[in-house]
Amino acid sequence: GPQFGGYDPVDVARGVAFAGNPQIWLISEKRLYLFGRAETRDAFAAAPATVLNDARKRWVQLQQQLAR
Repeated sequence: GPQFGGYDPVDVARGVAFAGNPQIWLISEKRLYLFGRAETRDAFAAAPATVLNDARKRWVQLQQQLAR
């Protein structure tokens, strides 16, 4: 399934849970990512390592907020 629960990884990296659109996606290193907007997909494609590093740092905290 999509990474980050289907949330846009660029927004996750900013600490925001923004739902990804199944029509706006990208596969990076055999993993599926959904994006809320084409602009965030393009930002991810330009610097995936940076986005993923920040998103992984914030994802645990965001998951806790979403579970409330």
